Amino acid sequence: GEQGVGTVVVVLRSAREADHDAVGVALLHPVLALATHPVLSGPAISNLENSVLDELVVTDTIPLSDAARACPVIRQLSVADLLGETIRRIHEDESVSSVYMD
Repeated sequence: GEQGVGTVVVVLRSAREADHDAVGVALLHPVLALATHPVLSGPAISNLENSVLDELVVTDTIPLSDAARACPVIRQLSVADLLGETIRRIHEDESVSSVYMD
């Protein structure tokens, strides 16, 4: 949600201003973040567009708003194949955990 993106943006802004990240290493580019279930509400899109974040990679577990889909910082990946393979393995009584280890 807005707090999640807001927190990421504040940390990245602070790192850029200090020219190092939380462990004292130079902030390198590209700067990426990942979110599995992106609830991008409130000022989240604006915060992303005005941040040092080069890319936010999200899954399609919930629909993105029009603004989020138009945001050049956001790249959405599908979980359809992963879920389909999980369902197939459950149906065939095969290991599911190995799907997530590869």
